[in-house]
Amino acid sequence: MTNGRLDSSGAVQFAVGDIGGSTVVAVAGGVGKARASACAQTLLDVHRVESIIMCGTAGRLNPTLKIGDIVISRRVVECGNAPSTGSTSPDESRPTPDGVLVLAAKQACVETVGEDRFVTGTILTCGRPVLSRNIRKRLRQAYAADCVDMEGVAVGRVCAANNVPFVVVRAISDRAGLLALLEFRQNLRTSSRRAQEVVLKLLSLLKPS
Repeated sequence: MTNGRLDSSGAVQFAVGDIGGSTVVAVAGGVGKARASACAQTLLDVHRVESIIMCGTAGRLNPTLKIGDIVISRRVVECGNAPSTGSTSPDESRPTPDGVLVLAAKQACVETVGEDRFVTGTILTCGRPVLSRNIRKRLRQAYAADCVDMEGVAVGRVCAANNVPFVVVRAISDRAGLLALLEFRQNLRTSSRRAQEVVLKLLSLLKPS
């Protein structure tokens, strides 16, 4: 980021500057839907952003994906209130990622990680980490989801309510099973950098002409 400055809103700091020819507001939104929603609304209300690109890591639900692979949000959905019990209650409120941003994210993946290291699919948001192989299988079967996170659908709903385009880019950091927390810690740095690489390329593709 060039020409950067820090703006604070409560306990959260927002970095404002230029990346890839675009003016960008970057923030570490925190874990969970409540924090993600609050940060997204602040981005819209205070910083007046025109779109939101959410990135980070996720647990694998699609068994064909490898650690470090990228999932681009064709859909974002929410699982039942109790994923620890395998609940798969239907979610009727499904915000739709922006088609232009999705296409740009796909091109960014092609130019960075390669055509065989990403999918455009379904990102499932749960209220807590998935730490069971059986629950992972149930969620995969119920939602045909490729990965699981804890924030994506919350950001999507804020964007949908405000008519702002969004896309979610997730890098696989773990297999959403018994060893998920250990795998997450081991792979966090490399998976985060993979997601970062894609988003930086995406920003360059979106720069004003």
